[in-house]
Amino acid sequence: MSVILPNGYPEDKDIKGPLFFLLGPEKGGGEWQYECYAKFASYYGEENFCAAIPVPYQNSPPDHPLVKLRLKSVGHYSRRLPWIRNFMEVAGTKYMGNGCIVGYLPNESTGKPRDDGKSYARKSLELVCELRGRMMNDDRIRFVLGADPEFPDLDVTARNFDKALDGCFKIHKSLDETVAAAIKKVTKEKCG
Repeated sequence: MSVILPNGYPEDKDIKGPLFFLLGPEKGGGEWQYECYAKFASYYGEENFCAAIPVPYQNSPPDHPLVKLRLKSVGHYSRRLPWIRNFMEVAGTKYMGNGCIVGYLPNESTGKPRDDGKSYARKSLELVCELRGRMMNDDRIRFVLGADPEFPDLDVTARNFDKALDGCFKIHKSLDETVAAAIKKVTKEKCG
């Protein structure tokens, strides 16, 4: 069990087991990334897996569970967006058929909403839309998406996926369903 955090990158040999890229809101979305990681850890137990999480947990206390699991970096991206694009690509298409982009769109936290004046989940939605567009022309992309059923305009997002991908893409209704779909995708790819 390990994590890759922005903006560093480990040696390829240090990534063991399936690689999951966690895509979704980091500001105002609660701790969904940590919950997602914990669900993968519960499934895999002592088996190896790795999650690339684009949240700057390195600014968290050093005893945060995800900071403790961070792989040693051998290099550093100067900005986070190139880091995100790299690990989305690696997990979604390049990692030996054993990776997956795991998108999740939780409702904005009522206890700790985004407070910087910017729109909640906008960057995440842009990346989801970009992936949808790429999937129209590239069926190699391994991507699962889940969302809280009350996420704003989820019906529009679902209709756009249906239209773009001929109804062949499911948006899962919970984080549990989304994690299960990601595990199935890497297991199917690995075994098939």
